[in-house]
Amino acid sequence: VDGFIGAYPNYFFQVNEEKVEAFVTDIAALSKAEDYDQLQKDYGVPRNSPLFWPLSDKLHRMYHEQQPLRAGFFDYNRYTGY
Repeated sequence: VDGFIGAYPNYFFQVNEEKVEAFVTDIAALSKAEDYDQLQKDYGVPRNSPLFWPLSDKLHRMYHEQQPLRAGFFDYNRYTGY
């Protein structure tokens, strides 16, 4: 899917370009909750990370550039990971 869908992100993942293949492989291998926990540890951006707000700001800018008529603010009430 190109662009943004919805306003309720559950979690952000930040993946360096050279690790995209490994990220996709790790997602395809998810089979239990512990696997997802590890995925979050390896690639996730928890809300208490110093990367969270700069990433959030970047995504908001991208959203407003790509979909100026539909863009709004993300609702982080459902965001997991602290």
